[in-house]
Amino acid sequence: MALAAYVAGGIAEADINKCGWTAAAYAAPSFLLPFAFAFGPGLLLQGDLVQNLAAVITGTLGVMAIAVAVIGVLIQPLGLSGRLVAALAGVLLLFQDFTTAAAGIALLGGL
Repeated sequence: MALAAYVAGGIAEADINKCGWTAAAYAAPSFLLPFAFAFGPGLLLQGDLVQNLAAVITGTLGVMAIAVAVIGVLIQPLGLSGRLVAALAGVLLLFQDFTTAAAGIALLGGL
């Protein structure tokens, strides 16, 4: 999964396991995207213009929120509760429904 990170860690003479796990954590949003495609066909641009635009915006915000949850920093470092709120907001934004998107945007805005 993180073969390039292991190689780069070896070249840099760093702890290869730490490099590999960090790379896997940073790639976490990409593991959720196939599920987002299943829940929201607008991400595949198979709807009308408004649906596609809303899907792209909420999908981008969802991936950003999950990345914030994994990394743990938005504007300043987040605690565990802030990271959990960001993760929940990201998952809600990726479901591609109006109510879940509104809840996700509200959670992300409150964060």
